[in-house]
Amino acid sequence: METKPYRCGHCHAEVPAPSKSATSVECPSCHRVLVLGDVEEGATLRAAPKGSPASRRKSAAEDWGKAPAPPAPSPSGEKKDQLWMYVAGAAVVAAPAGYFLRSDAKSKQAKIDDLKKQIGAERVKERREDLSMQTEKLTQTMGNEASGGVALMGFAVGAAIMVAAMGLGARPRKAAFAFALPLLVSALYGVYEAGILSMIVSSLLAVGLIYYMTGEPDPKNRREIDLFREFPARRAVLLELDDEVPFSAIVQRSRQSVPKVLREVKELPPPFPLILPTIGDGKAAAYFQLKKKLAYVAFVEHDDNSVSDYATVLMKLDENGPTFTARPLPIVDGVRVQNTGVVFREDPEFSSQYLIEVPARHDPQAIRAFLSHVVREELLTFPAVWLSVHGNVMALTLYGPFDAEKVDNLVDVADVLFAEYGADEGPSLLEPDGVESLGAPKRKRSKASSGTASSAATA
Repeated sequence: METKPYRCGHCHAEVPAPSKSATSVECPSCHRVLVLGDVEEGATLRAAPKGSPASRRKSAAEDWGKAPAPPAPSPSGEKKDQLWMYVAGAAVVAAPAGYFLRSDAKSKQAKIDDLKKQIGAERVKERREDLSMQTEKLTQTMGNEASGGVALMGFAVGAAIMVAAMGLGARPRKAAFAFALPLLVSALYGVYEAGILSMIVSSLLAVGLIYYMTGEPDPKNRREIDLFREFPARRAVLLELDDEVPFSAIVQRSRQSVPKVLREVKELPPPFPLILPTIGDGKAAAYFQLKKKLAYVAFVEHDDNSVSDYATVLMKLDENGPTFTARPLPIVDGVRVQNTGVVFREDPEFSSQYLIEVPARHDPQAIRAFLSHVVREELLTFPAVWLSVHGNVMALTLYGPFDAEKVDNLVDVADVLFAEYGADEGPSLLEPDGVESLGAPKRKRSKASSGTASSAATA
């Protein structure tokens, strides 16, 4: 008896029946992974991320694949840091300049001694006052030049130490600690030679040095961002591997050829920027395009006004949704607090994991309808994520240090939610557009070719 083909729940294309032992099948049209489960022949299959909810929940809870993934390669066109050359060049200039100022200051000492002798021998009051003013002015100039010369020579010494430290592998911002002692000596010497006002300059330099040394972004965050950018390459090989393959093995396999990477954009198009302040403050570290004008991934690092980094998948909705945030139920003293928000009596597991508070003047029934069985089931596969809806934008957010593997899972969950409510019929986020080849040179259109194309179009 011939088996009936299934139908894709996303594009409605026919899906050939797989073997009886299979638990999932790929749609030949939209290439989504469809979960078979306990369904009848000819049934419509729901699109879902690769791997069952149970296995994905287990991976999120137990953090499988703990073997460190290989470091991400440098982005296309990134040049090797040449800061040490500039620091060394500045030292070469500062050393002789400081020596010249110091020598010139010493030469003024003889003139000051001569003026003091003239003051002692002079009998005319007006003449003595004039000589005293000259002496005071020359002494101030000598002090400024002496302290400036010592500061420049101290800078040269600190720069030399910094270059040596960088040569031994220290990061520039850590190696800059070499300027601390020379700056301290220069500050004390400046007070002795030029007066307390010299501390203004020293203090500003010290603040600048501290800001530079402590203002370095977390290098692990940058590595995880670069690693996540290879998401398209991992998706391409994921269907060929088993569900239980560690993340590091997936990364290794995806790098056997030139990796495909997501397109990075400088800013988010409207209306996505409007929802970011409701998710959290911070400074944007990177934006990546999943679907042009429809879906993006944003990495945001904490700043003075926030305490946590976060990664979020921003998705445009087909129509305005109810404003709400579904967040993991807080845990106090190891026990989840009582759920005082919207409770789904038909889904006690979800209500024991998520808190949905209804904003003032909003209909809880609309929020309940939005959180359909499919949405609740997907949130439970990754119960650490927050779901926010504001106007026609939906955001799925994961707070904490950036982790490429977890953000991959975040996109998996977002793909299902976007298929339910996304604009333009919710195209698959697992097939990003605008994908680039890592290391491939960017082609630039010449004016001549543009002119030819324009002429042809006119004709």
